[in-house]
Amino acid sequence: MDPECPQNVPTSPAAALDAALGYALLRFTFGLNFLLHSYQRWLDLGKFVNGTVHQFTTTPLPEWSVRAFATAIPFIEPLLGALILTGLWTRSALVAGALFIAALTFGTALRNDYAVLSVQLLYALTFFLLLLTRGHNRFSVDAWLTTRGLQSSGSSSSPSTTALS
Repeated sequence: MDPECPQNVPTSPAAALDAALGYALLRFTFGLNFLLHSYQRWLDLGKFVNGTVHQFTTTPLPEWSVRAFATAIPFIEPLLGALILTGLWTRSALVAGALFIAALTFGTALRNDYAVLSVQLLYALTFFLLLLTRGHNRFSVDAWLTTRGLQSSGSSSSPSTTALS
C-alpha cells in the first residue's frame, strides 16, 4: 500500500475535500496547542525549569539532565507547533513531535504521574493519527510548495531529513 495514497481515500470530490479540511483543522489546532503551550513558561523560564527539576528529585535522572531538558522544552514546543500548524515539513515535524512526547512520557512515567501520562498518550495518539492520514495534507505549506515544484511530491520532510521521506 502506498503511504501517500491510503486505501481509504474518499471517492467523491466532496468527501476528499471533507477529509482534507478535517486533517487541516486537526493539524492546525494541534500545532496551535504546541505553539502556545510554552507561552506561560516563557513568562518565567527560571520558575518553570526549577519547578521541573523539583518534580524529578525522586527519580533516578540526574539534575543536570532534567535542567537541560526543561530548559529546551520552551524552545522545542513553539518550533514544533509552528511547523505542524503551517504544515511545513509535516512528516519530519510529526516524527520529531512524537519523539518529543515519548521523551516526556519517559520522564513522567518515572514520576508515576498517571494523570499527565494519560494526556501525553492522547498527544501520542494524535501524532499517530496525523502521520497515518498525512495523505490528506492538502491545505499546508508542503502542498503549496509541491504545487509550485519547490518540493517533491510526498516528501513533506525538511531537506535534511530525506531518510524519513
